[in-house]
Amino acid sequence: MKKVLALTKDLFFTGKIKAALQNLPEDWQGTLVRNAQDFRAHLAENDFALAIIDVTAKQAEPEELIRAARAVNLPVLAFGAHTEPQSLRAARAAGAYRAVPNSMLVTKFAALLAQAFDPASAPPRDADEPE
Repeated sequence: MKKVLALTKDLFFTGKIKAALQNLPEDWQGTLVRNAQDFRAHLAENDFALAIIDVTAKQAEPEELIRAARAVNLPVLAFGAHTEPQSLRAARAAGAYRAVPNSMLVTKFAALLAQAFDPASAPPRDADEPE
């Protein structure tokens, strides 16, 4: 079983992430948290295969959490508002393998997760995804 640790401040995306995890063909299990303290506690206690971080959760210090996840070799998929490309760029600079707009997270979720384990399966960049 592959386990995903997801941080999001947005209840709308919490539901979307849960639904997307349930629809994946492989056996995935998701743990959703809403703050940095819970993210760090789960990161230290569990064997996760992937982290998903909402870069709009500024109070959770998303770039610091990306670096913490990468320090334990955990791949990170970041997502956020297309209107904040600087946050998406900062997430990639902090170590996320991909930083995508919310809309892309929802529409290409399975392919984005697969990319963490097989870079050749990467979906093409979206027009709203900053370089």
